[in-house]
Amino acid sequence: MSTAEGNVTVVLTDDTRTKDDKGLFGLDKQELSLVVLIPGLKVDVQGVSDDQGRVVAKTITVDGDDLETSQMIQSGLHPTAEQVTANVRTLEAHQQGIAANQQGVAANKQDAAANKKGVAANKAQLAGQSDRIDTNQQNIVAHTQKIEQSMKDIQENTDRFRALSEYDTKGEATVKFTVGSVKISPEDQEELKQLAQTATSLTGYIIEVMGYADASGSAEMNTKLSEGPRQGGGHLFDPAG
Repeated sequence: MSTAEGNVTVVLTDDTRTKDDKGLFGLDKQELSLVVLIPGLKVDVQGVSDDQGRVVAKTITVDGDDLETSQMIQSGLHPTAEQVTANVRTLEAHQQGIAANQQGVAANKQDAAANKKGVAANKAQLAGQSDRIDTNQQNIVAHTQKIEQSMKDIQENTDRFRALSEYDTKGEATVKFTVGSVKISPEDQEELKQLAQTATSLTGYIIEVMGYADASGSAEMNTKLSEGPRQGGGHLFDPAG
């Protein structure tokens, strides 16, 4: 307890009495329980000191008005203490929630970073695919041009061969062979070469080589001889010959 001289330790025993002196001169004494000794209550302690410097209380006297005031103060402080405890618990819960939110924010940042990397990778893949598409389109255009040129060439060749079906005879030569021979004489060879030179100066030409034998001799020999002149004279019109 607090006194004018300082703090004093008061020891309560089973023999300690707690009373309230009521009445005009305090003649009406009311015995009280030790539970009325609450913090902040003014008391008058009578007792003896022990060897430890403490006061062993024999009688503790309280004033009823002071007791009522202290009880009112104590009853007001108790709800406040409970509210403080509740507020502390709420604050702890909020702090835990904040910590959880911070962890969630960190996880979201990691997810966002991973998503950015994924987006960058997808952009790179799209760029590669776009390049391949452009290359394919260029190849398609080139192939289309080649096809169109081939079709044009085919049409030109077709038209040229159709035109060749209607031709004029620009020259002719007759080569005669001796009996039983397919050898061309030098004079006939020169005539055939001149005919070939005339043909090469034309745009689109056809050279027809015909060979036949007379009625003398066997059929087998005549067939062989008729093939010989065409084979022998044909190389004269070959550009490589």
